[in-house]
Amino acid sequence: MINLSIEIKPKPRLTKQAAKQMPFALSLAIRSTAEDARKAEYTRMGRVFTVRRPRWVFKSIKHKPQASKRQGADMHSKLAIDPPGGLKRADILAKFERGGQKTARQAPMLSVPIEARRAKSGIITRANRPEALGFPKGRRSTRQKGRKRTYLVPRVGIFQRVGKGKRARSRLLYHFERSVPIPKTLGFVATVKKTVAQRFGHNFRAAFRRAMGTAR
Repeated sequence: MINLSIEIKPKPRLTKQAAKQMPFALSLAIRSTAEDARKAEYTRMGRVFTVRRPRWVFKSIKHKPQASKRQGADMHSKLAIDPPGGLKRADILAKFERGGQKTARQAPMLSVPIEARRAKSGIITRANRPEALGFPKGRRSTRQKGRKRTYLVPRVGIFQRVGKGKRARSRLLYHFERSVPIPKTLGFVATVKKTVAQRFGHNFRAAFRRAMGTAR
């Protein structure tokens, strides 16, 4: 979570009309800059991730509350990674900000998708996830059969038989790993700071012109 804020101390020398319109100009500039940062992070996600649900990702970058001139000299807008579904789902993206290692929580090993997706950008349906293939829960120490012509090889992965006769083969749906690295690819803080440095001055000048143009 990042706050974009500005505090004027001491106040610069302004005309009476400019001083009156300054809170309005600042609130506009902060809101515009926060929105620029939100779009910049969304664009970055499209470059560093294989985005399978674009709308979900876009809604995950929240911009609230927005700066308001009623807040006085100390105004701020808040940007946060807060995906739909609540805090339980926040770590889906947030973990890529800090990086680290992902380890299995319930099963002995992680199931890493290999051919479970029809395409790189495809979404694995619930019916094709490991827990839906009918393998017994608990320690996977022996070879097991599952639904949809699947079978589990301990410490290797989950395979599926495809084809018939001489053309029959087994494809690797999931490969088992004890842990997988989580890269620091989100770049949320760095992207926001860079955007603020690049865009706030431009946004403030435009906001000040608008504020002065609407002054009464």
